Amino acid sequence: MTQSSPVPSVERNDERHRYEIRVDGVRAGLTAFRDHGVQRVFFHTEVGEAYAGQGLAGRLV
Repeated sequence: MTQSSPVPSVERNDERHRYEIRVDGVRAGLTAFRDHGVQRVFFHTEVGEAYAGQGLAGRLV
């Protein structure tokens, strides 16, 4: 039987000014932003080491 990979989900957390990516309900990474007028500026993105190399940062951005 083949196991399927979990599908990451992205959620916006307005209180903390960031988007978070979760894998199996566990936060795997985040990207922080600030709004300046009509622009949303992303200034920091990180993914935990356990999730490196899976393209999660690209999905966030």
